[in-house]
Amino acid sequence: MAENILRGPNREAATPAQLVERLLKGSPITTNELNPMQITNLKNIAKTSFMATVVGIACFPIWGFADSQADEKISGPMKGLFWRVDWSYMKEKRTDGAYLEDMKKNLSSNSCLGGIFIGFGWNDIEPKPGEYNWKFVDSVVELARRYGKPYKLSVKAGIRTPEWVYNEGAQIFSYKKTRGARGWIKNPKESHIPIPWDPIYLKYFKKFIEQMGERYSGDYNCIAVTISGINSRSAEMHLPKGPEDIREWERLGDYKGKIVEATGKLTDIFADSFPRQQLCVHLAMPIKGMNTELKSILDYGVKKYPERFTAQDCQLSGKSDQSQSVIYQLIHDVKDKVHHGFQNVAGWTGDGLRDQGSLEMTVLNYIGVDAEYLEVAYNDGMNQDFCRRWVDEVAKAKQMGYEEYKASLIQNGKYVDGHRVKKALRQRRRRQFPQFQ
Repeated sequence: MAENILRGPNREAATPAQLVERLLKGSPITTNELNPMQITNLKNIAKTSFMATVVGIACFPIWGFADSQADEKISGPMKGLFWRVDWSYMKEKRTDGAYLEDMKKNLSSNSCLGGIFIGFGWNDIEPKPGEYNWKFVDSVVELARRYGKPYKLSVKAGIRTPEWVYNEGAQIFSYKKTRGARGWIKNPKESHIPIPWDPIYLKYFKKFIEQMGERYSGDYNCIAVTISGINSRSAEMHLPKGPEDIREWERLGDYKGKIVEATGKLTDIFADSFPRQQLCVHLAMPIKGMNTELKSILDYGVKKYPERFTAQDCQLSGKSDQSQSVIYQLIHDVKDKVHHGFQNVAGWTGDGLRDQGSLEMTVLNYIGVDAEYLEVAYNDGMNQDFCRRWVDEVAKAKQMGYEEYKASLIQNGKYVDGHRVKKALRQRRRRQFPQFQ
């Protein structure tokens, strides 16, 4: 289906010069021969050719001309609820028919959704060097265009780095994940990621980002991209940080400074490949004790790309007041300088309820920094009753104001103090997993 708008993953596209030559001869051009970057190139070439301009306007896909200034304007910020459609989390729905039918039904009827978050792994798209399979991304992008939804792209490297990158010589960092979302893992399995500053890894990841930008950055609906590459299992800036891992990082020498430098390089790579889009960093503590370095990473984006930089906390929770957490405070400090928002730490639909906490406390933490958007899990985005509850509760809280809304939660016994929760959680973990203390 996506090939009606985008060229297929295995189809060689004609060069802009070849396409213009065909236009001048009066030969038709089908839309599946074009990608966003080619449209940009053709528009520039067409300025010198009246015939190319006249014929081109009749042949180009409508979305390429959604705004005549789309190539020059900076994309607007993410707003409202963004629905996370991530290939790695779709599980039993990972068949074309299942997820596409779900999405069509939801996008056509769920007025609460402000946009779509499209997540995928690097190894999903480029399993072999230079061979790209954009089928999943193209299919979601096409639906976003059809239903007029802006979208954000997010590629995960880390453990999703293709194995061929290591065969090319990228240095490996091996580790065992000892702690997960629900606490310590008793029998951790070994995983590996590339060293974040390794030049071979950065070389090939840069090439992939450029390919992604060439394909999607010219699309008016594409408004944001995640700055990734410093990560392990997700697009957040988490790296292996257990005691043994830290000793290995120390052995590599000045790892904190090298992580900061690599993050700056990746920020610039994404900025160059997506020149109009918002640049969204998923803030997290890469390794314990990097508070100063994390602030430097944030300051770099704020100062260099003030109109396009977006700070995001992916740990928004309703279990307690988060105002004292490190990442929350960082976002609070820049909330008047750059765009900012959240991703839920878990979900409300299904067994994620116990991890996410209450809707009201989540809303309190959300409005505490005047957040602009929230990325919700796939099942939450499919639940229209939840989406309406969220939108209504946020509107109510904003109308009341932070202090009044907080007072109402205290009065109704719904407010949860963050300090007490953290203390109780630490005590429980010590009892359950004494071997990891």
